[in-house]
Amino acid sequence: YLDQLLEEYVESKDDKVREEIYKKFFDRLWGSKYCLAKYKKKYQFKINKKTLNYREDLIELFNKYQIIEFDYVKSSYYNKSISSIDAIRISINNLYAIYFDKDVYYDKEYYKLLKVPKNEYYKTINNLKNGNEVNFNDIRNKIDASLKQAEIIKEKSINRKLDLKWNEYKKLINEFLKRIFNNFTPIYQYEQERGWELKVSIDGWDDDHFAVRYICKSLSGYLKDYKRSVLGFKKTDKLKSCEVCGKIIKQTSNAKKYCENCKSIKIKERHKKYNAKRKTIHRNLRKSLKNSLRSRKF
Repeated sequence: YLDQLLEEYVESKDDKVREEIYKKFFDRLWGSKYCLAKYKKKYQFKINKKTLNYREDLIELFNKYQIIEFDYVKSSYYNKSISSIDAIRISINNLYAIYFDKDVYYDKEYYKLLKVPKNEYYKTINNLKNGNEVNFNDIRNKIDASLKQAEIIKEKSINRKLDLKWNEYKKLINEFLKRIFNNFTPIYQYEQERGWELKVSIDGWDDDHFAVRYICKSLSGYLKDYKRSVLGFKKTDKLKSCEVCGKIIKQTSNAKKYCENCKSIKIKERHKKYNAKRKTIHRNLRKSLKNSLRSRKF
């Protein structure tokens, strides 16, 4: 059991024994069959020409979106036989996907937007069935806008992730786990020190669940601190995402919306619009003045 392994590690004063316990844990953790694996998921539907009233415009439109494919990582396993160490390995996989893998774990809105063509297809056939008006341009524009917005959200999600290969990530996790082992406090000791009694009403919950939760929560916290450190932020800094590119920025005020690069681009765009507006105003004034002078001659 994991909790027993951790208790032995904490209670042992022999460094060699500690190393053996630690190695046993690591061998099982990295030897777990629950490796990080990416799969393909699809939003798909099959066109029924009859339900589309044999309208060629609609058939051609929806034909392009019958299959929309994207990557995903299997993050949960509904299997009661999963060991505690396997559960930690699954959590480690998920954390890598969240913080570093640029192919998966985008904002939820991205996946909703990818489903718009499928939803529009079923909405269209339902409207046709009920004799409602179906406007091709409205449907096409909605799908185009949704998929375009999905790409924007995807880029923002990618920009919030860090660059780190799996092997380097594994070394980082090993460092964190060694720290977690050294800082671990068994439940009985925690209760004695704080006068706190563990009261859990959920069937099947035991000390192993406490150990798994402690390790996974600690790893998540260490990775958040690591990300802040890599990006050059302090623990006390309040962070937010740039509204244009999605990069993490320090929120120095409620008015701050953009990273420095996007801010510079926005300022240039604003100046460009302002100058264009000024030119238009001056051009119209000159034109008005010329017309006024011509009218006076007559």
